[in-house]
Amino acid sequence: NSRISGCRNSGIIGNSLQSRAQRAQRAQARARSEREFQEFPHSFVFPRGRAGRSLRSLSRDLRRVLEPFTARRL
Repeated sequence: NSRISGCRNSGIIGNSLQSRAQRAQRAQARARSEREFQEFPHSFVFPRGRAGRSLRSLSRDLRRVLEPFTARRL
């Protein structure tokens, strides 16, 4: 059984090699980013009625401009 110095669970496949502090820090960062994401307004971009090729292209471009806070596909 080979052991890597400094790693407790190196012989067990599937266990994370992160410390408890690293997992807590990652969880806090994830929660912070979710809170920040919820503060911004979200939007939907979709054409009303029959849309031609140019209108579909325009709505796709507008989705890309507003992308972090807009549904890419509806």
